[in-house]
Amino acid sequence: MFDRFVNTVPKVTILMIVAALAEWLATAFDETLVKRSVGAFTVLFIESGLLVSTCLVLAILVPGLRIQLIEGLPRMRREDWKRFAIITALVVALTMGMNTALKHVSTGTVRIVELVTSLVIGGLLYFATTQDSVSAAKIFAFTLMATAAVVFHIL
Repeated sequence: MFDRFVNTVPKVTILMIVAALAEWLATAFDETLVKRSVGAFTVLFIESGLLVSTCLVLAILVPGLRIQLIEGLPRMRREDWKRFAIITALVVALTMGMNTALKHVSTGTVRIVELVTSLVIGGLLYFATTQDSVSAAKIFAFTLMATAAVVFHIL
């Protein structure tokens, strides 16, 4: 469904920009709900239910997605299901924690902390796992970006 749209770096960049905007709006909405005492678990439950419902509707209405689902499910191994279960449990716990944090801190604070930590951890993991050549210039640029992000957050 997205193959033609995300087949180049500029297109992936556009997708990431739209995703970042959607995440910010979703977090702001979650903040509104938890500050109205809706409850972090209730918000997560509703979001999960709507996600599953939307996927089911897409699988019913879009033949290519339905075929992908029918063909893909049997390819899942037991280890894959176990990993999904562990990752899902972790994501649920973290999401509840993040939604609860929105009672006490703003969407902007949550998003900036996420950005800083993602930049630092993502950069370190990039250097630890990349097969690209790692130059002193790349290390310097990363160090500069990470330091600036941390300083920005502190200020």
